[in-house]
Amino acid sequence: MKKKNQANPARFNFWPYFKKHKLLIGIWLAILIIDIGVQTFYGIFAGYILANISSGLYILAIKQFVIMFVAIISVNVMYFFQNIIYCRVSNRIVNEMRIDIANQAFKIAGKSYTDHKTSNFTQRIATDPSTIFQKVSSFVSYIQQIITCVIMITYIVVISPSVGCLAILAILCIFGMEKLRKKHYSKNKRE
Repeated sequence: MKKKNQANPARFNFWPYFKKHKLLIGIWLAILIIDIGVQTFYGIFAGYILANISSGLYILAIKQFVIMFVAIISVNVMYFFQNIIYCRVSNRIVNEMRIDIANQAFKIAGKSYTDHKTSNFTQRIATDPSTIFQKVSSFVSYIQQIITCVIMITYIVVISPSVGCLAILAILCIFGMEKLRKKHYSKNKRE
């Protein structure tokens, strides 16, 4: 029977790699949260600008456009820093994982190397850490998109419940069609 504090050698725990860089990851996530707010702000503010133009309130529309333009420039500057942080952190984490995986490879019995191709081990050491980091990054990106969409849909429902219900219905239809497309694609791929 295994003790609780004993690690399973078959499982690779990548969270300690992220903990080492929590300050940079925290800054990256803060920029991501600001981005969610600004993306929501774009849609809402664009609606206000169009409403003011159609109402003849041109001065107010110009002021709002300037505010939106400054927000766009600010977000693009933040994207620049976010990309620098992402590249730095991802390279560090991936390299640390590669070193640890290579060290673990030295602990593998020689018979494993004869049973499997050595190139498989080398390829796994080179590609697995990058794949893990890309998956985590994609997951965070999907969560960001979902949060932004939920905020926008909530705003639409509050402003106009009938339009909000239509938007939700359209999203459900698109989701259903996408599920059917994937099911059809996987069925055709098997044939």
